[in-house]
Amino acid sequence: MAPLLLALALFSPDVRAEETGAPETVAQKDGTPVMRLVGMLPEVIPIPGDPRPHAASPYAEQIDRALAYMAYKDRDPNRLFWLVLLDHLQKRYWLHERYSLKSTHAPHLRDEPMGDLGNFHRLVDPEFKVDPETIASAESYERLALQALYCDLYPTDVSLLEEMHEVVRHGMSPFLPSVGMAFLWLRDNTCLSDDPKFMLVRDGLAVSLRNHLRYEGVATFMVGQSLAILFALGYSDMVNESWLKTIAEAQNADGGWPGINISEQKGASDGAATIHILWALLQHAMPNAPAISLVPKVGTDLTE
Repeated sequence: MAPLLLALALFSPDVRAEETGAPETVAQKDGTPVMRLVGMLPEVIPIPGDPRPHAASPYAEQIDRALAYMAYKDRDPNRLFWLVLLDHLQKRYWLHERYSLKSTHAPHLRDEPMGDLGNFHRLVDPEFKVDPETIASAESYERLALQALYCDLYPTDVSLLEEMHEVVRHGMSPFLPSVGMAFLWLRDNTCLSDDPKFMLVRDGLAVSLRNHLRYEGVATFMVGQSLAILFALGYSDMVNESWLKTIAEAQNADGGWPGINISEQKGASDGAATIHILWALLQHAMPNAPAISLVPKVGTDLTE
């Protein structure tokens, strides 16, 4: 599956601060100061005037810093999928438009290396589609994900759920979060939801992800993905509050989280870990936020 990504979300599409250690003013065309950046991060966080519907959360500070990291600091050359997820969070949790894909993927930023979604370009352009032969010939996990993403266009059958369940049955693996995301696409496309095996896959995913966190702890791989998908599946009751507290305390100074949260030996911030932890913390802060499909509907334009 295409890697997840995130670009520099600039307040103004016409000006940009260089990466220096000294503060620099970013101004609108009329010269009005808007923001000062230090080391490619806003000098003041939370950004003055931004809506903060998560303000009552005990992790509001971590959310604010993570948003700034994802929008301004992350430079992963394959971050477009992270930008897609950030756009989803912006819409679902009523965040400032600076976090929308229209801002983070604006024309003046498209020379930045952001990666290519390839066959998953539908996540950016709902008019995009691949042909059934491309899906059928894809490698196993990509094929499974593509079947879920395009199931409303190319109807699938219960064999897809059986394949998912087979992956889930073997417990945690590097592929399980990908299966979890594919299941969310399947759900959002309202495919196979009446089949009894739909809930079997959902429950199995939740148990495997919970057990990964319970027995491996939060200083291990794919913690962010596990938390985000548990919340997205509707299993917030399986998330131990102490896990969130420990992870919040492991946040790096730049607002990101390392791929593996080791309190005494923190690694460099990682966009994949950060966007998923941010997703989990926002859902924890606003559990009643209305559901929004991860798959854009025809007529939706995310980038223009």
